[in-house]
Amino acid sequence: MSATDSNLSAPAYLYDLVCAVTESGLNATMLDLLSEQDQELFVCFAVDETGKTVQVPIEQIQDAAGVDPFSIPDGTTSADPVLGRLNEGGFLYAFRAKLGLPAGIAPDQMPDVIKLDQGNSQVTYQLFCAEFSVIVLNYMPRNQNTFTNASQSAADPWLFRFIVNMNLEKGADTPFNQLPPAAQQRIDNVDPDTMFSVQQLLLDVSTRALEGAVAIPGLDPASPAYIALTEVFIGAYWDKMAPEGSVMVGFVATPAPADVKGPSIVPTALTFEVVEYKDASSTLNEGLNTLNYLTVANNSTLPPATPFSWNWVDPADEASCHGVMAVRRGVFETFVASLLNPQAAPLSVDTNTYLWHDGESLYMQLTVPQSPNPAQWVAPGTSVAGADGWTPLLTINYNHNSSDSASTWTGGGKETGHFNYALVGDFSSLGNQLRLTINTQSYCDWNYYLLGIPTANFGANIVNFTLTATFTLGVGTDGTLNVTMDPATPTIADTSQDIDVSTWDHIIDVGNMADQIDAIRATLTAALTASATGLAGQVSTLLNGSSGWIYPGGKTFLFHDVVFSTEQDLVVRVVYADPTPTPTPAPALAPAAARTAQAQA
Repeated sequence: MSATDSNLSAPAYLYDLVCAVTESGLNATMLDLLSEQDQELFVCFAVDETGKTVQVPIEQIQDAAGVDPFSIPDGTTSADPVLGRLNEGGFLYAFRAKLGLPAGIAPDQMPDVIKLDQGNSQVTYQLFCAEFSVIVLNYMPRNQNTFTNASQSAADPWLFRFIVNMNLEKGADTPFNQLPPAAQQRIDNVDPDTMFSVQQLLLDVSTRALEGAVAIPGLDPASPAYIALTEVFIGAYWDKMAPEGSVMVGFVATPAPADVKGPSIVPTALTFEVVEYKDASSTLNEGLNTLNYLTVANNSTLPPATPFSWNWVDPADEASCHGVMAVRRGVFETFVASLLNPQAAPLSVDTNTYLWHDGESLYMQLTVPQSPNPAQWVAPGTSVAGADGWTPLLTINYNHNSSDSASTWTGGGKETGHFNYALVGDFSSLGNQLRLTINTQSYCDWNYYLLGIPTANFGANIVNFTLTATFTLGVGTDGTLNVTMDPATPTIADTSQDIDVSTWDHIIDVGNMADQIDAIRATLTAALTASATGLAGQVSTLLNGSSGWIYPGGKTFLFHDVVFSTEQDLVVRVVYADPTPTPTPAPALAPAAARTAQAQA
């Protein structure tokens, strides 16, 4: 099973939008981001005049020692005067790192930054740097001090593994709910343009927990230096990687400018879920494990995280796809209905027949005013694919019946008449196509009785035509849906029936019925044909115009290959846009600079 099996309308889910990104896609993009980092971090500690351990500028220690303390060789003893000067300066320990990727590791061998290996709501985050050094002045009895200077190998970086709880559910016993209210509010406020970016996936330090001790030669995990490393230095790392205001998985929303249309669905609540990839034989593929952003819009209540019964990305798509975004069918149905309904009114008409007499003469009048209560496009209660494979997203139905009768002055002659109208239509989906079908019928019958005996009658669908138009869906790399109407459509199948009543007009003197019926048929046919054809043309205009559909995440992803799932969720594949200011080759998957072409293909 894959994203084409997406069924967010199932009672177990009911999320408005799910964005599922693969572990391999996350890591390729995280490494892209890290490859552009070159900031240096220094954290230094010393003892002040009161004997208290304080953080000091590294320059202060360098001035006291007379040399760069990171240049002092490992194993230096108190026999070297430089340690005496460090002692006099109160030096304790310092850390230096350069953000980025270690130079001694091939891109395809780089450690994963994110591992989706901790169950339903937790992930592993692996922190590492391009360069990392630790220096410690080891105070020993009798002033036999020694110096530790340890640096990571360019080919074997020090990995700091953190277990991060991604559960943002309100009321749950999670690190998120232990945060101050202001921090929780920052996480809850989402910006639909960038909420899915890897920058925003850098988590608040209060939601992480270091897993185990990192083996650093010469540094005791129980030492104050090691504790400072894991508590203070790592905090400085997070501050560099994710400055204040952007360290959360969510962030303050920024309204779009007044002249720029924002996304068509704006999430108002978010939580995460990790789903493990399994094929039909239960074979695992960690690269296809997905981190799922579960969201609802319009301040709806967010359902709890529930594992999906389908995989989001297939192995065949792993090299060209970082994930998918799925919109629940009801959300898209409501959106399309809001566009079509203002154009639908002309299709609802009220057929009226009026019969009367003048002495022994009988007369008929037919009119077709537009209905004051026109039908609306609505989602069907149940939606099942037809024999042709098309499944209705929206349907429209309207009926109006009219009948009348009249008798001559003597009662010897009598006429009865019916003039009925029926409209049925559907807006259906199949794969990456939409189909508009509209059928309109107007039935007219007339009966004449002489002395109670049926003498003349006719009946037929004087209007009966079916319009069909098909459209192909596409999506721009920016997440804007585009629609193209098949140039061979719309087609109209006209099976209207003719009625020749001129003979009866002459024999029984009922007025010029033939001209009336021909005139009303011509008027109704022209009006309904124009309305239906106009609606077909409006579908492309509305969905391609300023009111059209735009996916959230346009500043994060490149979008491609939009399609309806078998349950009519609107699904699109996504590829992370390059997260760095300067395009660089991605360490995995396709090169970042090639992703635009890949998505357009």
